[in-house]
Amino acid sequence: MQKLILIFAVGMLGAGWASASDKTDAVAVVNQWTDNFNKGDLKAAVALCAADASIIDDLAPFHWRGPGACAKWSEAYAAYVKEQEITDVTVTLAPSQTVDVSGDRAYFAARATYVGTEKGKPIKVAARVTMALEKGSGGWQIVAWSWSD
Repeated sequence: MQKLILIFAVGMLGAGWASASDKTDAVAVVNQWTDNFNKGDLKAAVALCAADASIIDDLAPFHWRGPGACAKWSEAYAAYVKEQEITDVTVTLAPSQTVDVSGDRAYFAARATYVGTEKGKPIKVAARVTMALEKGSGGWQIVAWSWSD
């Protein structure tokens, strides 16, 4: 019986260590996505998405899903910022974040601030970003995300 308890306890400790590492790794993907977006490298940001992700955003058509969803969102976003004459955009994620990991799935949520210039005037939008990630053989990928003002 003592051996069984010891095996269970060691297993739980190992799961805790993996969970901490998984949380760090999942958040690193979110931060990498944000860094790529801030650099204007949407192609690199899109590369962090799963092939058939789902996106909800406040620009038309508001929802993208299925094969190439992130790339289609990227095209819609590029057209939107061009039409609205938006430049110098950066997104900042609040340090207070919710990160939950269960096996090969992760949930991330944080307040965000979107700043830039629209038609020569400063803009600042407070928002909430939520992402779901899955861990595969290549590491964590974004499988869904939403942006809400």
